[in-house]
Amino acid sequence: NKDVKNIEPVPTMFYPKLVAAIALPAFIAVFLLFLDWRMAVATISVIPVALVVLKTSQTVFRRLARLRAKAAAEANSRIIEYVQGISVIKAFGQIGARFKKFETAMVDYKRTNVDMVVKLVPPDVAFSAILGLGLGIILLVGSYLFLGGELSLKIFLLFLVLGLQIYAPIQNLFV
Repeated sequence: NKDVKNIEPVPTMFYPKLVAAIALPAFIAVFLLFLDWRMAVATISVIPVALVVLKTSQTVFRRLARLRAKAAAEANSRIIEYVQGISVIKAFGQIGARFKKFETAMVDYKRTNVDMVVKLVPPDVAFSAILGLGLGIILLVGSYLFLGGELSLKIFLLFLVLGLQIYAPIQNLFV
């Protein structure tokens, strides 16, 4: 019953976001291709780069998650050992070896968690920054084409608005 509660949010929460993160940007990209292929390419150009950074981040996360799970199991084991032996420790004033194992396990667990955060923040920030760079690319390419008389102001503004709609579901899914 408890396992079902843990698994149930995956289909109900993640899958709709996944579909939105794929379908909405794809639909908008196809629509934008019909308006101006150069602006559409500029708009979607950052997505593959961001996805490569995301894939790298997920690989690092899987490795760090295994280390964290191992450190958590060790810490839990030492907590149980310490709690079960607390009466003996109190009765005979033995802090020694059992407490040292407990303390070491907790320090390792803390270090593993801090390492995980420190190593995952840069790729996550890079992923968001790359997607944010997309708007800058739309502005640069759009300004160039608009000032050259090759793009109308209405189409330029439409790309700016819809460009944000392409990046938002992708970013919301993975960040």
